[in-house]
Amino acid sequence: MTASTLTESQQHAAEMLAVGGDPGSVAVAVGVSARTPRRWRAMPEFAEAIGTAAADTFAEARTAVLGAAVAAATTARAQSN
Repeated sequence: MTASTLTESQQHAAEMLAVGGDPGSVAVAVGVSARTPRRWRAMPEFAEAIGTAAADTFAEARTAVLGAAVAAATTARAQSN
């Protein structure tokens, strides 16, 4: 099983864990027992999916922050003229 062959529940759980979701809440959200996300973390494919989701989330946040900074600088420049 690779990260691309994780079940939909596993992929969703990996995404939630990547952004700081606690295993108990993640379990409720995907409809599994409270211990299941902890078991899944032991799977290399699942751990890889968490890492990938975290990297993707960071990249999206970085892009949003940089975009907001450019917009703020543009607005400040326009107001100072």
